[in-house]
Amino acid sequence: MIDYGLYSSFMACFVYTIFGSCKDSPVGPTAIAAILTRENLHGLGPEFAVLMCFLCGCVVMLMGILQLGFLIDFISGPVSVGFTSAAAIIIATTQIKDLLGLSFPGSKFLDKAKDIPVGPADTNKRTTLQKVLGQMLWLISTGRNILVVVVCAVMAYTFKLHDVEPFLLTGYVKPGLPPFQPPPFTATVGNTTYSFLDMTSSLGSALFVVPLLAILENVALAKVFYDSLLCLHFLVLSNAADGRAIDATQEMLAIGACNILSSFVSSMPVSGALSRGAVNHASGVATTFGGIYTGILVILSLYLFTPYFAYIPKASLAAVIVAAVVFMVEFHVVKPMWRTKIVTYTTETWTSNIRVTRRVEAMRMKFVRSMLAVTRRNRRIRNEVIRDRVGVHEIVEEARSIKIFCLLHLPTELDLIPAIATFLSCLFIRLELGIVIGIGINILFLLYASARPSVHVEKVTSGSICSYQFTLSESHIFQSSSGCEYLLITPDRSLVFPSVEYVRNLVTKAGMKEGSSCTPVVIDSRHIQGADFTAAKGIKSLIEDFVKRNQPILFYNLKPSVVEVFQGVQPKEFKHCHNEAELNELLKACDVSTFISDSET
Repeated sequence: MIDYGLYSSFMACFVYTIFGSCKDSPVGPTAIAAILTRENLHGLGPEFAVLMCFLCGCVVMLMGILQLGFLIDFISGPVSVGFTSAAAIIIATTQIKDLLGLSFPGSKFLDKAKDIPVGPADTNKRTTLQKVLGQMLWLISTGRNILVVVVCAVMAYTFKLHDVEPFLLTGYVKPGLPPFQPPPFTATVGNTTYSFLDMTSSLGSALFVVPLLAILENVALAKVFYDSLLCLHFLVLSNAADGRAIDATQEMLAIGACNILSSFVSSMPVSGALSRGAVNHASGVATTFGGIYTGILVILSLYLFTPYFAYIPKASLAAVIVAAVVFMVEFHVVKPMWRTKIVTYTTETWTSNIRVTRRVEAMRMKFVRSMLAVTRRNRRIRNEVIRDRVGVHEIVEEARSIKIFCLLHLPTELDLIPAIATFLSCLFIRLELGIVIGIGINILFLLYASARPSVHVEKVTSGSICSYQFTLSESHIFQSSSGCEYLLITPDRSLVFPSVEYVRNLVTKAGMKEGSSCTPVVIDSRHIQGADFTAAKGIKSLIEDFVKRNQPILFYNLKPSVVEVFQGVQPKEFKHCHNEAELNELLKACDVSTFISDSET
């Protein structure tokens, strides 16, 4: 199988030099792709690996043609960090056996990890010494990794001349280039002949998982080496070296072309290699043209140097790989993820009849945590300070019998959840399942945020706003020039079907609890950039609820496109305005109609 690894190492280099855009991405065989290929082939022949390479290239190419690069935006930084770190550990673990001269079975991370402690009894002491020398050469060299391999190979050859073999060597490698031919669409394994459909059925989910991971490895390379640890937007990812942008769609086309053409030279699936990417970055590669040198060297090696490959100690190759990937385990991003995530959740307290909203800045977290600690100890907030913006003294009031919902924007470490879940799942289950689990957790977070928007409730009086927004930052002051008292309710995002019932219930409760049945409710819609049919139906039901109890409800600052969506369901008594003058006129009209209704009653 060493032959197929070499066959996979030259064609993709030339193709990616033309179509690729990431200088640190040496497209070729990778440890991750090799592990996935072995796990999904189930002991079948190399023909299946070559066909997998061709089909994976077709899948990635199709994704690029369909402009599906935006899908990469749904892979968050924490998921990529977890995948990168787990992949680095898996790569390093696969090299431990050769690095220490051990021999133990098992292909899973757990199998290798549990056998390492019992392996030193079989360790060749000279192999360990050679490993140490290899590491020393790595450190004293200027990053020219080939020096480590060459020196160690010379050492092994010298020992061989004296009929001494202290090291585990690479072994015989078939010389020459592979024939240029189409990938096999039929194969015979033992006494069984597989048709094309049989082969694709045997490959199963690998036809989708391997292309996804090929793209992910390129994304991880760009993220790691361009210092975008917490913000993975691959479509606009900036090259720190020369300011160029990396286009995810272009990368898909490049990776697809690399796999398709490589399959004609008996290649396994290829992608941007995490380990060789680290070596390239440490060695100072400046452009994608470095792939030309790599491809030429591989071709020359296949023609001229394959007899000498047999003398390369496995420990020297393992030392270079481990030294390259050890720094890719990104422990340093845990602390930034701990500090930066702000989420929203709801808690219940017994205090006043005000719905309060709190936005906490990262610099003031200590105060918030101490306040919450006091709240938990006392199980209630004893005092609520309502700041008067026109100079009236602070009002302190306590109410024991009215239940409210206190919506707090508090710092939690939820970014660590997808990162840790991805990391552990990749290590202990399967790489593809780890990616799916991490992405699934992030999607759940996005769905929850979409279904539970924040709603600010403020009571506006004739002279000023009586703000019930408990915040450490400055609140906006709204003067009611109409002389009417009303509730100002402000959702913080667009209305879509997961959130409409939640917003409807909040507005209804606010209208019933925080104002009288005659107090108009004004929904400030400046943050509502869009809505759908379900949201329009929910707004129609909300208006009908307010009409039944004769409480006015008005919509302010609605976008014309949103107005069209709401009017599409033909709601009755749908009143909206676009400026303060129109709002004042509607409020005065509501005040007059309420007065007439009360007089008649």
